[in-house]
Amino acid sequence: MEFLVGNIPNTKYLRVKLSALEESGEGRVISSPRITTLDHREAYIEQGLRIPYLKITEEGTVTTEFIEANLKLTVTPHVTADGHIKMEIKASKDTPDWSHTVSGVPAIDKKEAKTEVLVKDGEVVVIGGVYSYEKSEGLHGVPLFHKIPLLGWLFKKKNKGNTKKELLIFIAPHVVQPRRVLSS
Repeated sequence: MEFLVGNIPNTKYLRVKLSALEESGEGRVISSPRITTLDHREAYIEQGLRIPYLKITEEGTVTTEFIEANLKLTVTPHVTADGHIKMEIKASKDTPDWSHTVSGVPAIDKKEAKTEVLVKDGEVVVIGGVYSYEKSEGLHGVPLFHKIPLLGWLFKKKNKGNTKKELLIFIAPHVVQPRRVLSS
């Protein structure tokens, strides 16, 4: 999978641009989670669904099992001596592919990106390149009239559409200073 990584030093511009994309209907903020971790400690955020399916054992018992289809972001930060933040980042997106099923259980379309970046405290990192394409076809018509031989085409319309989506992940690391304990 091809993916892109970049830095955005001006976060105010980013917020304005994202708001404009949402207003125009060209973009959508899916989630804005926050997570805190320690230096050199892995942290992750995971969101998705579990798809149930029935499994028959050799003895003939039926059990329910699950397939995971998640969006997961894993980050391991390290604060360098000069105050920068080095991060190991892994982003994965697993989606059910209902066009390829076995006994009603969908295949899982897996996309994954892994990288290391070095940024300043508060600087935004962008990971892109997680694409999905959707083709759609539909037939809409006036009930009954669209089925009339030879004249039915006057009362129906075929719709075809292609949708391309890109998932962009924005990460803004901040160094949290430990609080000093007040002595009495």
